[in-house]
Order: sequence, then structure tokens, then C-alpha cells
Amino acid sequence: MAGMRMASPLLALREGYSAAAVGVLLSLYALTRVFWRCPPAGMPTGTG
Repeated sequence: MAGMRMASPLLALREGYSAAAVGVLLSLYALTRVFWRCPPAGMPTGTG
């Protein structure tokens, strides 16, 4: 994931995408990490 986070913006800039599009791409990577760390809401906790 770290390699993709570094390579994707550089590839997007080289392909001619705007800085705003690259910023959206980086924010999607950040949101992906946030959602991966949050447990699902309906997951049982095992406490009863």
C-alpha cells in the first residue's frame, strides 16, 4: 500500500492529471486506511 501511495500520484501527474485530481486520489488512500482500521458496526464483541 505504501508503494502505491507514492507511485500513484507521480503516475497521475505524469499522465497529465491536475493537482486537484491527485489530491482527491491521495485523500481516497487516506480514507481507505481509516475504514480498514474501524471495526464493522455489527460485529459482536464477545462480551455477551
